[in-house]
Amino acid sequence: GHHVTGPGGPEPDKKAQASQAAAAAAAVLAPSPSPLTFSVDWFGPNSGPWEHHIVPLLAGRPSIHVLEVGCWEGRSACWMLLRLATHPTARLVCADPFELAHPPFRDNRARFEANVAATGQGHKVCFIQDTSVRALNALLAYAHSTTAPAPQAATQQLPTGASSLHACTAHPSHAAGHGD
Repeated sequence: GHHVTGPGGPEPDKKAQASQAAAAAAAVLAPSPSPLTFSVDWFGPNSGPWEHHIVPLLAGRPSIHVLEVGCWEGRSACWMLLRLATHPTARLVCADPFELAHPPFRDNRARFEANVAATGQGHKVCFIQDTSVRALNALLAYAHSTTAPAPQAATQQLPTGASSLHACTAHPSHAAGHGD
């Protein structure tokens, strides 16, 4: 990016970085971005308040954890990875039963996995395949107790093709922390 001279020497131009992140997120909201594919857009029409209120508050902050319950094809998950969970230590926890709730939703899970992987940020995602109640109860029990088991019972291993995503095997703050 661009550099400006400051008291400590050259610093990355925050406006240029923000502009690049906004352009990447705009691609997520576009009708048919490639390689991202979505069949519906429930998030785009509602992204304005997120962009106006939440992005300035959280984007770029270290160690934030964003939770999405109900993922469908991953449009909002991709947007959150590109606009909120932008720091290398940020994480996105996604919970959805997909085909456990309805077998045809296996296709939605495959599209979710492909879209998140296409962002290049899939390593930040902790995926829990379960109902919202069970997933949240497992996360809360683990977060509030040093003796509660990690939410392994509420998670399932993702298929081989989803190598950039992984299932939660520990508290979300530790689930994707390797190699950062």
